[in-house]
Amino acid sequence: MKFVSNAEGKLTEVVLPYESYQEYLDMKVSLELYESLDTQESIKKAREDLASGKFKDYEDIERLIQDLHG
Repeated sequence: MKFVSNAEGKLTEVVLPYESYQEYLDMKVSLELYESLDTQESIKKAREDLASGKFKDYEDIERLIQDLHG
């Protein structure tokens, strides 16, 4: 058994198959991460960097790893 909020915000008891319940938990965690202020700021900064050309394309993963390690 699980209680979830319905469209009106009222807690409603539901029975879910285990797989569906796990998917629900995964979505909830993903949403919580996405809604964090740090995540929102990082997304905003990444969009600004992309728009201004502040990125580097890599065709070779080894070169990317070298650049990351200095």
